[in-house]
Amino acid sequence: MSRIFVSWELGANFGHLTRLMPIAEQLRHRHELFFAVRDTEVAAALLEQQGFPFTQAPFWHGRACLPAPPINYAELLIAEGYCQQNGLSGMLRSWLSLFRMFQPDVVVADYSPTALLAARIAGIPAVCIDNGFGLPPNIAPLPSIRSWESITEQRLKHAEATVLRSINSVCRAFGGSALERLADLFNTEATVLTTFAELDHYGSRNGTEYAGPVFSNAGGQAVQWQNTHRRKVIAYLRRV
Repeated sequence: MSRIFVSWELGANFGHLTRLMPIAEQLRHRHELFFAVRDTEVAAALLEQQGFPFTQAPFWHGRACLPAPPINYAELLIAEGYCQQNGLSGMLRSWLSLFRMFQPDVVVADYSPTALLAARIAGIPAVCIDNGFGLPPNIAPLPSIRSWESITEQRLKHAEATVLRSINSVCRAFGGSALERLADLFNTEATVLTTFAELDHYGSRNGTEYAGPVFSNAGGQAVQWQNTHRRKVIAYLRRV
């Protein structure tokens, strides 16, 4: 029996855990699992009723002042405190403490960059599971997430260099090896893209195997829509 640490660090709402639950339900028959989650209220609704243990995932409580909405994954990390030395160091130390307490054999990470960084420093194998957005392609600099805007290569490079300096400074303090590219953070033992190539946020990736969507049956209401020839629209509505 292996000990599997499942992390959900960034993002909101139910999509992350509903993707992870079917995988966890299969693994629990032969392994011990523990979750660290971004939103414990969502976890109480989904994980508690299934008997999965969980705790609050470490995250930065500050607020970064970006001049405009983030344009790539690097700027998303800036917005999550990656350029605040104490912020990143505190998150990293917290993840490492959770790993020491649970002693995992492997980390399963859903949109969990700092958990991946901690696993890298601790020498724990990791698997990335994502619908594409939280698992950028293996290129440098990381590409724009705002394809409808004209984003300069210089800005993309500047964002990546800024985050890399901060990450590598903290890594050295914790005895870890430096990253040459931000994409190296996601070079884990395995990756699972739970989407279709046509729906990948970054476009179809050559040489990548897509697993297709993964969802649990943790709620919702059945709707009969197949018995009509009228056009159909699917919408994801989020109450703000």
